[in-house]
Amino acid sequence: MKCETIFRNLRAEVARRGFEYEDIAKRIGVSDRTLRKYLSGETKIPFTHARKIQRKFFPDLTLEYLFDYPDDEAC
Repeated sequence: MKCETIFRNLRAEVARRGFEYEDIAKRIGVSDRTLRKYLSGETKIPFTHARKIQRKFFPDLTLEYLFDYPDDEAC
């Protein structure tokens, strides 16, 4: 499923804190393309990668907040 509202909180926090998606991808050990597929909903993000993003970049925020996923009807 591709949906612009997937992970909207994560997207907002990345922008707010000035992080680059390439840096996030590198730090969690995936390609930039893979990360973008995760964020678009094209590929399901593994829990281990979601947890790495949360721990390395947003330790003050919860996984639930960062990876909020809309109901199917929202897309």
